[in-house]
Amino acid sequence: MNTPHQDLQKAKEELIDLLKHHEAVLAFQEAEKAIGQVPQISHLAGHMKAYQQEAVLFQKIEKQRAYEEAGEQADLIQHELENLPIVQDYLSCTRQFESNLSLR
Repeated sequence: MNTPHQDLQKAKEELIDLLKHHEAVLAFQEAEKAIGQVPQISHLAGHMKAYQQEAVLFQKIEKQRAYEEAGEQADLIQHELENLPIVQDYLSCTRQFESNLSLR
């Protein structure tokens, strides 16, 4: 006879296995992999992160205008990234996955 802890562990492992093979998770992983193979996305994401870090630094040292400009640059790059077709596909997969989760 299993202890409650053993039963819980077994149920957890079964759930993990089910999630690993769920179609939405597989589609999400495929989209994530495809995005990772596009150099433009890595390049833009790096620039966006740098501007975001600058914005935080400028805010800390009370350089309001520089903070706003760095934030605006990060926002522009984020907008550019979000409008790439491959990112649109990725976001679509994410929304579909979230929708499927909320229906359960």
